[in-house]
Amino acid sequence: MMVLLLLGALVSVGLSEFVEKKYGATWIVDLPIETYSIEYGDLGSRVLWKRDDPSYSQDSRLQVTPTSFTIRQVTQRDSGLYVMKHKYNFELKRRTLTVKENEESYNLVSGEELRFSFDLEPNVCNIYFIPKTKFVDKSLETVIVRQGKLQTGLEELNCSGFELLRPCGILMRDPQTSCEGYFEIRDGRSDKALVVKLKAIGTHKDPLYTAIAVTVGVVALIGCCCVKCCKCLGSSDENASEPAVTLQGYSYEPAAPGQPSQPLMPPYPVPAYTHSNPLVQNPPAVNAANAEVPAPADDATVLSPSDEPRFELKGMRFPLSLPLSSDSAYQDVYTSDKLNFK
Repeated sequence: MMVLLLLGALVSVGLSEFVEKKYGATWIVDLPIETYSIEYGDLGSRVLWKRDDPSYSQDSRLQVTPTSFTIRQVTQRDSGLYVMKHKYNFELKRRTLTVKENEESYNLVSGEELRFSFDLEPNVCNIYFIPKTKFVDKSLETVIVRQGKLQTGLEELNCSGFELLRPCGILMRDPQTSCEGYFEIRDGRSDKALVVKLKAIGTHKDPLYTAIAVTVGVVALIGCCCVKCCKCLGSSDENASEPAVTLQGYSYEPAAPGQPSQPLMPPYPVPAYTHSNPLVQNPPAVNAANAEVPAPADDATVLSPSDEPRFELKGMRFPLSLPLSSDSAYQDVYTSDKLNFK
């Protein structure tokens, strides 16, 4: 039986883990059911908890249940090895805890403010400033806040203008370039809770970058204008080289409903009517009783648009003399008894 317990202890030790936590975090460890005690350190220098003797649990941050072990608000002083042991003093489980400070980094420009704080009681709040150097020199650190109180005489520093923030922090409305470096918040035991790194402080507009941006913009604008001018000149030359073409065709007028549209031919010149040259001169009287209407000729010739009309007004030469009266039997011709051109 003892051999099996020893083998189990060796296996458990072989499964040891390394855990990393930030300052102020909570660490929880699962406990084996056989856990009888919890010790801190490689050689068991300090017993944190015993099942039969609760007096060992004097730290209020520690809490032990049948299945877990908890440490609240861990600090760098809690870093180390934790061993869970059986009643027969062999190891059941071990964990190595490493606690590191919280970190923040700011890259500000002129006119911006620096603000940071941490949840520490004022009586253990201490803030230090270490200016930026080639190598970090602790001898150059300056105390800005001690036990929750802003220190005086900071005007002698190249970096000034601090305001105290609660619970433990500072505010700088317009940090100078000389404020580049590190700000550290430490508790009453000098454990680092927060380290703030302030990087280079510059202006909103770097003259060099501004000049480069303006130059690139001007060059791009000139290039666009040149391209547009070349396109316009090219299109003008193409339009000038093409001969003007006039399309000649027929024009159409809308026809009446039910009738197809017909092209309008160019009008032919019609001799003007004058008093000295009437269209009809003294037409002879025609007897309506003896008048006959001949049938239309079969070989009638259709005039083409290129033929020019000819008019002879010296005599009445008609293939058929029709009476100028309203009693005509031909329905397609309108006649009048009172037609007079004088």
